Amino acid sequence: MTRKADAMSSTLAQPRTTFSATRLRGRRRIPAVPVATDDLAAVRAIPGWQVVERSAFGFVDQVAVAPSAIVAITARHHTPLQGDAHVQRAWKAIRDAKGSAALMKQMLGPDSPEVTPVLVLSGPGAPELEDGHMLIKGVRVVDGSRPHLWAHLFNAPNLDELEQRRLARSLRV
Repeated sequence: MTRKADAMSSTLAQPRTTFSATRLRGRRRIPAVPVATDDLAAVRAIPGWQVVERSAFGFVDQVAVAPSAIVAITARHHTPLQGDAHVQRAWKAIRDAKGSAALMKQMLGPDSPEVTPVLVLSGPGAPELEDGHMLIKGVRVVDGSRPHLWAHLFNAPNLDELEQRRLARSLRV
């Protein structure tokens, strides 16, 4: 494991808060971790991004066309967990994000712009990312509540505004 991965593992092992958002199912208490639309509101508010609300790619939570690339967004809303559960959940989410972006690129074809996997973390149990983002195994892991710390990473003007709109239209259902 790299130093960044080790740092993330230790960060993930420490819950950020002590309360637990749970729901009752029968007599068992199960953590509620659905992807809420509000978790992606910050992404929709980034200036210069064309967000595809209903994409043809149901395996990603949201697709956006940033000035530098197509962004395949996987979102995870985290409730507090203890011990290794944080680490296991994070590595699964990273694998899911990377796999979704690779599948999307394959479906779009070799001539399409780069598809960048992004994992947006939110919720009371989400790990604290000191800089608001980290690159782990090719996946940009970002703090969903602080896009001002990471949106600039996708602002290199590889795609002009007209091309962004054309791509966004072509990605809609």
